[in-house]
Amino acid sequence: MRVDEESLRASFSRFDEGERGSLSLAALRRLVAELGGARESAAFGVDLETLERVDDDRVTFFEFARWWEVRSAFGRYDRDHNGTIDLVEFRQLVADLGVEKPVSEVEAHFDALDGDEDGLLTFFEFAQWWRVRNAFDRVDADQDGTIDLLEFRALMTELGSAREPAAVEADFNSIDRDEGGLLEFAEFALWWKVRSAFDRTDRDRRGVIDQLEFRHLMSALGRERDAASLDADFDTIEHDERGLLEFRAFERWWKIRRAFDNHDADGSGSIDLLEFRKLIGRLALPMTAAEVEAEFDAFDLNENGLLEFAEFARWWRMQRGAELS
Repeated sequence: MRVDEESLRASFSRFDEGERGSLSLAALRRLVAELGGARESAAFGVDLETLERVDDDRVTFFEFARWWEVRSAFGRYDRDHNGTIDLVEFRQLVADLGVEKPVSEVEAHFDALDGDEDGLLTFFEFAQWWRVRNAFDRVDADQDGTIDLLEFRALMTELGSAREPAAVEADFNSIDRDEGGLLEFAEFALWWKVRSAFDRTDRDRRGVIDQLEFRHLMSALGRERDAASLDADFDTIEHDERGLLEFRAFERWWKIRRAFDNHDADGSGSIDLLEFRKLIGRLALPMTAAEVEAEFDAFDLNENGLLEFAEFARWWRMQRGAELS
């Protein structure tokens, strides 16, 4: 529901019993319920994750008002109240929040956010995008839609990253594939979604995750699968002798996993020769039709006319210098 700022501030003040200018999380929950946004515990926990807070235990009016604007706008477009919006609703919502972007750019952002590629965004996905979009625009000093390394450092700080300067520069270089020294929002947002999900999963901040944390990470990225399938996936990633996985290794593997899923047209968990040919074409690898078929046969170890993901991953790791688009 729409609430003007004066009414919102008045409601906020009623729950600020200690008049500290901020609310406890319990008081925040009561306020949200009063405003018509009663949430189950799990859903409220998701809401808390999307709030930008300086203090983990309290929420200021400014933090709440900024979040409530986005939460209310999302609710207006989630007309069936299933917690998701589609591309058409996303376009309208972005416009409603005052972002003027070309249609093609908005659609690119939607695709980057839609991790499970079901054509729907959850509030968590949208709120994360909105936060990053605003932060990106704030550090983009000349408002040209790109940021340089200096602005990237400021952006990472604003988003709460505590990474060392050398690590931040390495991150920038890994995103800047054309080595032009500038990043566009869409490419940053796609990378940040994976980076931030990895960091949230890495709860002890060691810079690595184990097999159990990997399961949580895949869930955060919209890949809900059974434990056995996730464990099989984990075995296809390059990890150290302790079974720990660094971000760079996961990032490389994630591109492989997404490429496989994108070309597994029937969702069978395997790709056939036709789908493999389409993948080769998309990657623009210099291979003749005969070579493509020979590669397929060489890695189809059980000779069933299909490549399972483990077989595909083994093939991909042998491709030197090939990049996924």
